[in-house]
Amino acid sequence: MPVGTLSLPLGSVLTGQPEVIKSTVLAAAAASVSFTFPPVYRAVQVEAFIKNDANGNKRCYLRINNDSGANYSHQAIEAYGSGVSAIRTTADSKIIIDTEFNGIGANARASLSFLVTKTTAASKAQMVAISGDDDPASIVLVLVGGQWNNTTDLMSRIDVLPSANNFAANTAITLWGYRL
Repeated sequence: MPVGTLSLPLGSVLTGQPEVIKSTVLAAAAASVSFTFPPVYRAVQVEAFIKNDANGNKRCYLRINNDSGANYSHQAIEAYGSGVSAIRTTADSKIIIDTEFNGIGANARASLSFLVTKTTAASKAQMVAISGDDDPASIVLVLVGGQWNNTTDLMSRIDVLPSANNFAANTAITLWGYRL
């Protein structure tokens, strides 16, 4: 279960126990997993167990409020075996939230957790994610920081998207909400 008290920028504090907004386990392959929720939640946390489909999905992405404009920025550090690489992207249509499956084939699994905070409509949403996958050859770890550059809306929808193809059946995702 996520942490019960969370400190946010600008002196805001979210307190109390997080609430499960929705939990889903895919019965069949799906091109995305979407959650809608009332904008009383100023922070949401996703915990996911992603299962790759037979066609070799490569990454997972986050989109907020179905905004597909060039309103996202993110940075990622990926550690794979003894190598480390970095990615920085601005003016994107989504945020990277997950590791690559690194070509390890169908039914590969990745676990991820990310937190998105947006305390006011005028603030930008801030996101941090950590993930890893079950590559048998090496340990994979990805840390991501991202931003949704919208300064007019509160969050009311989260979409978790594969970069290509589908999430396989038995992908499990839970969305938790924190009230301000």
